[in-house]
Amino acid sequence: MRLAMVSETWAPDINGVAHTLHQLSQALIQRGVTLQLIRPRPFQPGNAAGMEHELQVTGFRAPTYPDVRLGMPARKALTRLWREAPPDAIYIATEGPLGWAALNLARRLGIPAVSGFHTNFDHYAGDYGLCWLEAPIRATLRYFHNRSQATLVPTGGVACRPDRPGKEPRSAGRDLHGDAGRAARSSTAGGRRWASAGST
Repeated sequence: MRLAMVSETWAPDINGVAHTLHQLSQALIQRGVTLQLIRPRPFQPGNAAGMEHELQVTGFRAPTYPDVRLGMPARKALTRLWREAPPDAIYIATEGPLGWAALNLARRLGIPAVSGFHTNFDHYAGDYGLCWLEAPIRATLRYFHNRSQATLVPTGGVACRPDRPGKEPRSAGRDLHGDAGRAARSSTAGGRRWASAGST
């Protein structure tokens, strides 16, 4: 099985999303899943280990997070990669410009896509004194995740929240040590189901 992973952050970035994705990718590789990685060009040049293909796109610094780069949409490069080496499924970990472009292209090409809900951006707006942005950000996140076949969330508690995004939330089963083993098993089995079911 070939799985494409799309993220605006990746190791050696120091944040929870990058750590979780590193653990998940290593667990998937150990289970024989072939991986593609699409991410912004890192500050420190280099490639992630174990990837069949890695597409690095132009990035720009994220507002209020100078150590994180958001990826430009790169539609042509994405289209070329996925026509030449089409994945069986796509995991979109972040909701930045690159994630939106990947989700739109996956739907156009008929490739099953699952999204990951890692960060409560709506809550952050309130923490930064921008409470008036909470509702529109929440609506945008819900629209994004509802367009994927399923949404992976960190815990069962998040999956049960009435305000969580995604129409088919599934717990990735991450524990306090960041163990992504159950997430890998879920993603592998889920990817096979999406690949056999086709686009919806």
